[in-house]
Amino acid sequence: MIRTQLAYYVFERAGLPAPRTGFAQVNINGQDIQLYVNVEQIEHYVVPRVYGDDEGNLYEGTISDFSDDLRDSFEKKNHVKVNDWRDLDVVSTLLELGGVWEYLGKIVDLEQFLTFWAVETLIGHFDGYAGNKNNFQIYRPQRGKFQFIPWGADQVFATSDVPYDDFANPQSVMAHGLLANRLYNDSYWRPRYLDRLRSLLTGVWDETALNARADILSWTVASHSRGIQKIVADHEKYWVKAFIGFRKAELLTELERHPAEWPGGWRAPNWR
Repeated sequence: MIRTQLAYYVFERAGLPAPRTGFAQVNINGQDIQLYVNVEQIEHYVVPRVYGDDEGNLYEGTISDFSDDLRDSFEKKNHVKVNDWRDLDVVSTLLELGGVWEYLGKIVDLEQFLTFWAVETLIGHFDGYAGNKNNFQIYRPQRGKFQFIPWGADQVFATSDVPYDDFANPQSVMAHGLLANRLYNDSYWRPRYLDRLRSLLTGVWDETALNARADILSWTVASHSRGIQKIVADHEKYWVKAFIGFRKAELLTELERHPAEWPGGWRAPNWR
């Protein structure tokens, strides 16, 4: 339960739009059932709060990408009665052409994506966009550029080794998502991504703050749980704090050796 809240905390510290979170105690007929994580809804709360209005186009990606085979799996989260997907189609076309970064940068906020992608890697969000083309939303304000918004961040603070492929992943990059893959295989953008990851390690990844937050969240769960949920919470705290403790050194070691190659190329997850 604490993984999700810590994940969005890191996204927010990195200056990215992210849902706020809290705990909710579910009570039925006067009986406490279980503690749950309450995550702020993107469409009606995050987008207006961050962007000032919700007049742009919001899409959710669930095994979705800007490729011909996965573009149709994007779900409109607003303007659902308007059959207009042209902004997504433009991104797909430009990525298919390849190398047209000047034009792609007019519709996708590439600098924002670098930070989003680097945070996904940093927290080990292997079931997100870069690792699995999953659990993300994208919003394009009117007359603006697409920005990525994290979603479904529960399989985090554990590893960056994507379980859906057939090779051992480097820890410093995930690039199954088409946009991430194209950028990482570009001589200009790969160093910029790696620099962004380094800057997060020095400016955002604060072990003391993360451990303190993990302690508070774990105490809250333990205070309002019993039985198996309490046992799971104690186990989760142990593994999360272990990840926090070794993650920075693990990434810096890999970054200092040489830029990691991405051996898989771009492809759909194995299980599809």
